[in-house]
Amino acid sequence: LAIMDRARILAESCDCLDGFVMQHACAGGAGSGLGALLLEQLKIEYGKQKNRVATTIWPSPHRASSVVEPFNAVLCSSILADCATSIML
Repeated sequence: LAIMDRARILAESCDCLDGFVMQHACAGGAGSGLGALLLEQLKIEYGKQKNRVATTIWPSPHRASSVVEPFNAVLCSSILADCATSIML
């Protein structure tokens, strides 16, 4: 991933990196798929050495633009629980 290469370059330029903070939406599109993939790759590359905090925007049950938003959120939540050290909804 080119995004992971960029994250690696930024992480290596830090003097005292404590972790990563990611903000994304779990409703669908790039937020659930790409966001989950990035968290997974950060876990693989940095393991327990660095924190991975996910600030997640959860879809509303009353207002949805797509019928697949709840499914994307459920699939994304399992990866979040496995790969993030902290999750803020």
